[in-house]
Amino acid sequence: MDAHEARWREALKRLGVDTVRARLSYGVADPKPEWLVANIVDEPPDPPRKFIEDWLAEKEATAAKNNSRIAKLTLIASLIAAATGVAAVIEGWPRH
Repeated sequence: MDAHEARWREALKRLGVDTVRARLSYGVADPKPEWLVANIVDEPPDPPRKFIEDWLAEKEATAAKNNSRIAKLTLIASLIAAATGVAAVIEGWPRH
């Protein structure tokens, strides 16, 4: 990764996925991947659209992976809670 890419990544991270996506949507209807995108970094050179699109895809993949982990953990916790409830009923908990 060269110095420009590191600076671009830092700027994109600082802005956040939603802001970057919104700024990427500004402009022409049929943008080219090699076109430079203004309003992302403070000083030239501006990053090419393809770089930003790749960064967004990377962040979306990471978010999807994290969401999948959260869903699995939620499922496991729900199954444990259900098993505990069934065990309580079978055992006659609570006993009064």
